[in-house]
Amino acid sequence: MSYPQSGNGWQQMPPNMPPQPPPYPSQQYPGYYAPPPTKKTKIWLWVPLAILAVVGLAVGGVFGFKYYELNRTVTYTYEVTGTGDTALVSYGHDGRGVTEATEVPLPWSKTFEGTRRSDFQLTANAPYGETVTCTVSIDGSVVVTKTEPSGPWAACTGQYYD
Repeated sequence: MSYPQSGNGWQQMPPNMPPQPPPYPSQQYPGYYAPPPTKKTKIWLWVPLAILAVVGLAVGGVFGFKYYELNRTVTYTYEVTGTGDTALVSYGHDGRGVTEATEVPLPWSKTFEGTRRSDFQLTANAPYGETVTCTVSIDGSVVVTKTEPSGPWAACTGQYYD
């Protein structure tokens, strides 16, 4: 292929010449604008907020769980045993007054529902010379037990806040 040269001369290009790039870079078409620059997010604001949210949820979860555990309903069992045939039993729960039962046959037990976080009291009186034992269990686990070998009474009192 022949190309014009200065001075009205023609010069032939070598046959294996690689194609040449265009002399100017490509331009955008008229009427089109460049895309807007991307906005940088304010990550410095979101990171502390995320950390604060995670810590808040963790602390709230711990206190909420503890509150639930202390105030959930459990099963109380009061038991009185002894060497005699009968005993005088008085019992109460969470400051709601005392109930007395006279000459109950031994062994005696009372089961009821109550909150885990509460006070309890159980007193058993046996005739002099008889052995009497009182036991308080919560959800099947013995919390307190007292035995009076040859006295007038045995008392199981306390608070359960486990």
